[in-house]
Amino acid sequence: MANPKETINRGEILIVDDSAENRKLLCDLLTEANYTVRQAPDGELALMTCFVRPPELMLLDIRMPGMDGYEVCRRLKADPRTRDVVPIIFVSALREIEDKVQGFRAGAVDFITKPFHSEEVLARVNTHVSLARARKELEMARAHLEERVQQRTVQLQQEVAERQRAEEEVRRLNQQLEQRVLERTAELEAANKSLEAFAYSVSHDLRAPLRHIAGFTGLLRKKLQSSLDEQSAHYLDTIAEVVQRMATLIDDLLAFSRLGRNEMRKIRIDLSALLQEVIRDFDQETKGRVIDWRIAELPAVIGDRPMLRMVLVNLVSNALKFTQPRAVAEIEIGCLPAKENETVLFVRDNGVGFDMNYADKLFGVFQRLHGADEFEGTGIGLANVRRIIGRHGGKTWAEGKVDGGATVYFTLPRSEPTV
Repeated sequence: MANPKETINRGEILIVDDSAENRKLLCDLLTEANYTVRQAPDGELALMTCFVRPPELMLLDIRMPGMDGYEVCRRLKADPRTRDVVPIIFVSALREIEDKVQGFRAGAVDFITKPFHSEEVLARVNTHVSLARARKELEMARAHLEERVQQRTVQLQQEVAERQRAEEEVRRLNQQLEQRVLERTAELEAANKSLEAFAYSVSHDLRAPLRHIAGFTGLLRKKLQSSLDEQSAHYLDTIAEVVQRMATLIDDLLAFSRLGRNEMRKIRIDLSALLQEVIRDFDQETKGRVIDWRIAELPAVIGDRPMLRMVLVNLVSNALKFTQPRAVAEIEIGCLPAKENETVLFVRDNGVGFDMNYADKLFGVFQRLHGADEFEGTGIGLANVRRIIGRHGGKTWAEGKVDGGATVYFTLPRSEPTV
């Protein structure tokens, strides 16, 4: 395993001394302390070395041939490339106060007198390398902070300008929206009038021909009763059936169109009592059938009573209809654990179910997942359920499996009745 000291580089130091013995002594001491050491025997080489790659600290002798240490120090501190980069410690045999003062005036950060003690050299070197690194990190942090301040200033200026543009755009869009609301309101009022005219047409213009067809079919049956063969009787029965189905479809369409126009009157409703009332309405229809009713205690809700009664009628009717093939029909009506803002209710049956790939079609007008020859109906019941629950601010969805039953869910918001 490698010695931890070998993996830690504590910094790079340049030793400048004309004495090879002094350089080796300092080099061995600092290398042992995990510093990277470079050497220069004179001032000229020291300057060139610093300009090419400045060290983190310089140990500089004063008395050297050619350029002395004071001049080296002054030149380094005068050059912008090294002024604030290379801290200098004089290592000299000079002991006079004047010599030390001159060294500090030249720009040195410390002064070590020869002969030196190893512990003192390491302590001073460690301290000044740490200080140099701290100053460098502080300068980088300051520069980074200034850059971030500048960027943020530009960003804030852009945001202010963008906010002004956004506010102007919002004002413009609000004006457009108000105009569009006025136009859309007028269009809706016109559409409602057209819908009412259509409903009137359906109610009168379409019902009259159906009554004529039904009446003349009856007259024809009565006139030909004695000579009517089985096939002709079947034809007349089919005509009567289609007429009745068409009349029912017209009634359902009228009811569906009125749902969007009827005014809602929300009150507190005992849902359990309303459900029992709805189930009693099917007593005649369910005679002779074995039905296992599983009805939980339902919560009181806020809503329009006639509309919610229609929801329950449609859902119970569907459950009864699609469980007809079962020897024992199982119909469960209950609610899920209470949520903070809504009540979730469901009607579940063990009937023929449906393919979940077509679940999105269940609540559409005229959408049927079973043929009319299998189950009667016009395909409007669940569309009415969704429209009513939507007007109450709730949601509807269904889950099922082919021949595995179905569950229809609906939600009602928790709120107080409106006055």
